Amino acid sequence: MKLDYMILANYAEAPAGLGLVNMLGGGWDTINVTGPIEHVPPGLPPDIVAIVQGSLAARVLFHPTEVGKDRALRIVIVDEDGGEVGKIEGQFRADKQPGLPPGWQQGVNMVFGLTGIPLRRFGLYRISLLLDEQHLGDREFRVLKLY
Repeated sequence: MKLDYMILANYAEAPAGLGLVNMLGGGWDTINVTGPIEHVPPGLPPDIVAIVQGSLAARVLFHPTEVGKDRALRIVIVDEDGGEVGKIEGQFRADKQPGLPPGWQQGVNMVFGLTGIPLRRFGLYRISLLLDEQHLGDREFRVLKLY
């Protein structure tokens, strides 16, 4: 298994069976905060500085011998001190796609909604993708105070 790419986007989707990721506003790495949050949505901590809006799009490549197995998926978001601010956990299975040439790496597209994750401080953040506790890669972003 290896990570082909991991991109932050304003919106992304991976329609089943097409092998595509459709995205809008792909490739951002900065959340610019231009003022305090005036109305914190119910259920969120009152001391947040920003709320993530968007999606994480990723493509993982599997060798033919790695498909057809259930895997534990984990995405962890941490701040610059390593404090966890969010996570996504679940099960994942890449089944063999018919018609691929022998030895061809099979790409699997994944999209995860990140909208609504509260951030309590300005600074740097890192999103890590793990399959079966194997770290495949990171995507960093930052939250800037512009007021």
